[in-house]
This record gives sequence, C-alpha cells and structure tokens, in this order.
Amino acid sequence: MKTISYILFVFLMGTILLTACGGSVKPVEATPVLAGTKSAYPVPVQKNTPVGYPAASQPDQPNAAAAYPADGIVLQVVKADGQVVSLDFKGLAALAKQNVTLDNKQVNVSKLSDTLSLAGISAPNKVTLTGTSGQLELSKDQVAQAYLDVTANGTIRLLVQGVPPDKWLTGVSGIKVE
Repeated sequence: MKTISYILFVFLMGTILLTACGGSVKPVEATPVLAGTKSAYPVPVQKNTPVGYPAASQPDQPNAAAAYPADGIVLQVVKADGQVVSLDFKGLAALAKQNVTLDNKQVNVSKLSDTLSLAGISAPNKVTLTGTSGQLELSKDQVAQAYLDVTANGTIRLLVQGVPPDKWLTGVSGIKVE
C-alpha cells in the first residue's frame, strides 16, 4: 500500500511540476532535412515567426573595410568627384615631418594638407575623417592646423590644433573630401 501511494505521489508531483513549467510553450514544427546536408537533425521552426527583415528594411551594416583596409593600404581618400585614392604606409611614412607642440606636448607629425597633396587634392572646402574612435569634420581653416601621426605599425592618429584632444581621432582609415 505504501508503494502505491508513493508512486501516486511522485506521479502527481511530476504532473504538477510539468504543468507549472511548460504553460506557455508554442508547438514547434520540424522541417525535413535534405539529403547531403551536414546535420542529421531537422531544424525546428515555429509557425508565424518572422524569418528576417524584408530586403527594403535591412538595417545599415557598418563598413568593416573602413576599419580594416586591404593589404598594404593604410588610408583611403575619397575625392570630391568620387574617385578613391589608396595610400600605403610607405607613402605616408615618406611625408615630411615636423615637430609641433599640441596639447602642451611636442610631437613629430606630418601635415594633413601634405597627405591630401599626396592624394592629388590641393584646396578642400571640407574634409571628413573616419577612424576607429569616430568621425571628425574639418573646415578649410582647420585642415591647415591638422596633423597626422603615422605610427610604426601603420595606425594613424589625427591631431588638430584648436580642437580638444578628446575629439582627436585614432585609427584613421578614411578621408572624404568635399
């Protein structure tokens, strides 16, 4: 008699537990697996579940190529006419450097205007630089006071006289000229 009441007690507790835990589960329909696929198990698919964004409303994806340029290319400059000029580390390292005091520190850097000249740009009205730390838009006057610090490993910092150091860019990989 004790055995039957024990089994009945376990059965009732199990039923209560399963009922309490599984109250809002939606039924799942399995899709067939095609021959030659890697998985032997079907993928469960819930009914009335959106599969993805419609093509017209896909979210914007970051441009990974801007942060990680192609082999040897350190900086890409987009001219006002849309032409893209790619500059490599050797070309940037060969630019003339000068000692400048920025934020009370002496740095050995090259002028942004020299970099633009290397790309065939002489008098930009507006320049937008993109780096891993963000974007910075410079006016024609600010370009004359902007400098690039190209490190030995090929990363580029933008330093601008008259702009607070927390706004300077690191990991500069792109310049758009207007």
